[in-house]
Amino acid sequence: MSDGNGSNDFGVGWGTINFFENKVLRLSEHVASWHRSRDIMFRIELRTYQWAPVSNEYTIVLAGGYVTSEANVMEFRAAFPEAQYIVLGGSWWKYTAEAELAASQCGLKILGLKEFTAAIRTGALP
Repeated sequence: MSDGNGSNDFGVGWGTINFFENKVLRLSEHVASWHRSRDIMFRIELRTYQWAPVSNEYTIVLAGGYVTSEANVMEFRAAFPEAQYIVLGGSWWKYTAEAELAASQCGLKILGLKEFTAAIRTGALP
């Protein structure tokens, strides 16, 4: 399910990528399939439930580092224009208020890891 190249320019380490792919996505009964490309971009299809929206396929970028800033958001948007979400790779990692505002203004949504796992259990991302 992966064709990642093993390196990226965004500081997202292999441990973070491996944890997300093998512990979050692979172990979730709500994830039907996923495809990883460009090392940190994931196209995720959630299982279809009657309460889920018609489209249950999402494109996310995995963020690394303890704090995701406005500058990080702008870098992600430029590098991954097809992305809909930025998901933080660690449950203790945070994003700044400026990052959240910048993401909203350019059509992205930032989710912490706990927010992401809670959302996929509902069958839809916010």
